[in-house]
Amino acid sequence: PPQILVDSFPVTSHLVVDKDENAVIVVLFCSDPEPRQTFWEWETFRMDTNSNTGRHAAEDIQRIPNQDDCYEAKLTIHSVEGGDSKTYTLVVENEKGRETFSVALEVRGKICFNIRPS
Repeated sequence: PPQILVDSFPVTSHLVVDKDENAVIVVLFCSDPEPRQTFWEWETFRMDTNSNTGRHAAEDIQRIPNQDDCYEAKLTIHSVEGGDSKTYTLVVENEKGRETFSVALEVRGKICFNIRPS
């Protein structure tokens, strides 16, 4: 089956982003034979790579230079909100099997303090 590169590359399973910022989830993986299908899932939603829903953009997978049969998958969520705090899963399938990797996104709210003179 495809293999997620946790040991070889800095792949994170938890990402913290401030509200209204863009969250970029990157997963690196190797697949021989090459993947026949890659997509992202969260809750009941499925989004194929190389597609866009407006706030969510799943780029087409890119080959990693100088790494045979290895690829990068990237999901960008624009202007994140509290409701975007959830687990996003990359699914990679080839003719030998299926592999998944999940990343928990945590959106931090901005904290405002009003300081009044006493």
